[in-house]
Amino acid sequence: MATSKIFVITVLISLFGIGLSAQEEADPFEGSSLRDILGAIREFESKNDAKCQATATRLENFMFGTPLTDEARFEKVRLQKELIAGLWRSAATVAAQDGRTEISVADVAPLTRAALAYEQSESGDVEIDLADGSRLLLTATDIRQYSSVAYSLRAVLAVQQDALISGSSDLPAADQASVDEMRRLTDLHTLAALSLADREAREENRRTMSGPAFVRAWEALSVGRRAAGDTLEPPTVVATSAQPARRGAPVLQQIITEKIAAYESYNQLDRKNTDRLFLRNIDRFWARYRMPSTPEGSLEVQAAFQTAILVEIDRLMNALQSAAVAAGEPLVRAPIVSRVAQELHPHEVDDLEDVTFFPRLPRERQFLLESYDMDSFRDFGMHWRLIKIALDRREAPLELDLDPFAAEQLAEMTAQVAVLIFRIAGEIATDQATSSLLTAEDLLRAGAAIPKLTELNATAPPLTRSLRLASSSSAPLPTDSPFMTDRTADADITYRHRTSDWLSRLRRTLAITPPTFSGGGIAAEDFDGDEWIDLLYVGGMGNTLYLNDGLGGFRDVTERAGIDYRRADGYAGEARQ
Repeated sequence: MATSKIFVITVLISLFGIGLSAQEEADPFEGSSLRDILGAIREFESKNDAKCQATATRLENFMFGTPLTDEARFEKVRLQKELIAGLWRSAATVAAQDGRTEISVADVAPLTRAALAYEQSESGDVEIDLADGSRLLLTATDIRQYSSVAYSLRAVLAVQQDALISGSSDLPAADQASVDEMRRLTDLHTLAALSLADREAREENRRTMSGPAFVRAWEALSVGRRAAGDTLEPPTVVATSAQPARRGAPVLQQIITEKIAAYESYNQLDRKNTDRLFLRNIDRFWARYRMPSTPEGSLEVQAAFQTAILVEIDRLMNALQSAAVAAGEPLVRAPIVSRVAQELHPHEVDDLEDVTFFPRLPRERQFLLESYDMDSFRDFGMHWRLIKIALDRREAPLELDLDPFAAEQLAEMTAQVAVLIFRIAGEIATDQATSSLLTAEDLLRAGAAIPKLTELNATAPPLTRSLRLASSSSAPLPTDSPFMTDRTADADITYRHRTSDWLSRLRRTLAITPPTFSGGGIAAEDFDGDEWIDLLYVGGMGNTLYLNDGLGGFRDVTERAGIDYRRADGYAGEARQ
């Protein structure tokens, strides 16, 4: 038993106590700006939150309302990198003419003004000149929101990484102000392209933004520049090998280090609170099954989870390496991660970033993970820590590094699959009903189930989906009276949406906290199968379930339904959405 204790305690330390000390060996990035760019990302995300891939995707999708396809997002990255590389090389030419080996913001700033014709008002709004003589308005609010994610800094990092991996010497070091200037131009250019592509999608009644549509919008912003004489040098195409000189994924390792530091800084994580929240989230959100109450039992469950998730991360990494080599790529890039992730862990992601795993299987064998399930896992930076553990455990280093966008996707898949393992374990525990507590064996069985479910999903035919609206009717709409009448009181519905007591106290006592909200919601469905639509309310007052009596009224059956949850302090538990 003593051996078991040592093992599980070591596991917990490896999850939450990863050291971030600097490497002692020679700096593989000497002479480049890579460390400076990584430092800029770390400082940026420590202040603005290390936005995960899902959050970044949601913001881009709903910045103007039209979601991007994967193809559009990949094209966006390609065009961003071309723009940055052109700026960088043109600035290098200017610096070289003055005999300097490092570019400054004075070299870059004139080029950014030539790359995009715009004016900024005192309020921060930006107006961009278009080829047809019209102007596109980007509000200060839109710019601030879009710039809160390190999209463009990742593109700058990717350009530097490409130059290092190819052995190119035409990208001299850039000072921090130069990097920031390139970041700002790229943010403005991308935001403007998103706005134009969204406008086209609306005019043509298309639900999504395609790759070609985004390219058209991007190029429309460059027409005026080309007409005036392009001052940007085009990116130099350098022959690359699928076997780069540096092994061991040095850029990925550095990204992980900076990400963990940013999560710790922004979320102000400490060991005690991290342990407590992680354990609470297992039974409350992820597994939805009670955790062992003893430290020993709890640590054994966590050890089994680590075993299961590291197997999946290793599978992902090995498949990514093979796919990139087969494609002749010098790096693992985002499109490869997207394809391999579907092969190993088939899933669908909806507009709200809820994820359904094994979507071809019957609904009872699918696993729906809601966006906040993964959010509550990512808050710890745990997905990056697990990738680091997997890298450190490898017998041989990775052959190919990952670019920054591929790294973000790998981290996103790690968070999704981690929650999936807990969710499957919770269902196994529920089905087995041999213990009232989650066990290590449940987690190990969950890990073993994933490849089997993936194989079943691959051989299953696509599900046919039919959508029936309960509100659909052939009855004519009234023409001489209001469509709706307030019957709340007559129907005996007394629920009131309000903020929760604990959240109100938090706002009053912790003035330093940012603005918070209490999300209420309502679901309408026939819960008891009598063909009458019932109502479930959730919010700061807790849960209330009303059954429709078919006579115009509703009965409160919350307590009988078993959802009258109360916190330890006696206040109603707060369900959201």
